[in-house]
Amino acid sequence: MKDMLELITRFKCSMLTANEYIKLSEIIISHIQKFDPIFEIVNSWGNTASSWTKIEDDFSNFNSIVFQHIYDKEINYKNPTGSKDFLLDSISWAGFSNSYSNTKKSQDGKYTITIRAGGEDGIGFVNVKFPQIGHEKFYQTDTMKNFIEHLLSVIPLLAAYVSIDSLFDQVVDYQKPYDIQIGWLNYFKKNDILKKIPHEISKQATKEGVYFWLDDEVSDVSSEKIKLAINVRDMLGDLGYLNIE
Repeated sequence: MKDMLELITRFKCSMLTANEYIKLSEIIISHIQKFDPIFEIVNSWGNTASSWTKIEDDFSNFNSIVFQHIYDKEINYKNPTGSKDFLLDSISWAGFSNSYSNTKKSQDGKYTITIRAGGEDGIGFVNVKFPQIGHEKFYQTDTMKNFIEHLLSVIPLLAAYVSIDSLFDQVVDYQKPYDIQIGWLNYFKKNDILKKIPHEISKQATKEGVYFWLDDEVSDVSSEKIKLAINVRDMLGDLGYLNIE
């Protein structure tokens, strides 16, 4: 089984009501479905083991299921009427979050999509864990760039990176509160970042932003690639590029 491949994104997002979060989530999930057949089957995880529920092909039950699944009894929700009940018009300081998948088993080609948005911090994310078996195309840098471009048509991403566990564990600096990290493939909306990237790293500018990546295929991580990623992390971190303003 291949190393876990994950896309982690960040975008600016104002506070949302539960209903606005649900609508945003439906737009994102239904859009991702169009990228590849692996995403056609959608189940909502919820926050308990028994919550797992299939989303109908026409999304007819999406609103009602996700509304149930994003409720957190530990949160004090705010409503226009002053009610403390959890309603479609409720907002939460913590925002809302839910995950979706096609299956519970990695050996069956499992993907997981987690969407969080609408909190006081003003930051949202769409994080995607890709199948580790039977879908090697996702481990191609071009495929991941295409996936990010696909997301950009519905979400104004500020930054994103694609990483695998063996690289993430070596590169992430837990001592610094970065909003975004450096991975195998990286996207930033700020075009001027390309001037800072070492010449030995592949890079590309598009109308949406810039990409830079360690290699054309996500594979075993060498000590040289780890060192290169750490150097870029330290340099961009010191310049403030890894924090969302």
